[in-house]
Amino acid sequence: MNRTVIRNAIVISMDSTIGEHLDADVLIEGSKIAAVKPNLGPVDAREIDARGAIVLPGFVDTHRHTWQCLLRNAAARAPANATIRRHLAQAEQDHPA
Repeated sequence: MNRTVIRNAIVISMDSTIGEHLDADVLIEGSKIAAVKPNLGPVDAREIDARGAIVLPGFVDTHRHTWQCLLRNAAARAPANATIRRHLAQAEQDHPA
């Protein structure tokens, strides 16, 4: 089975069982997310260092924008946007350009 582990990522999830982490690993087995947590430890998998990058486990962007013109800015103040802005601000402080 093809396994990949994404290490040291800022993880943002809308799934309360996964939560949000400033430094976590994501293990992918085949096409499934197998684990998301800080410091998965040694894993027999291809590794990707995502330090300073944001990972959104389970997020699927199908790029279907046609319908958005009806809803443009409808969710501009949604809690998810505040969460993403908070994590981006923290990441910028931790990893200045």
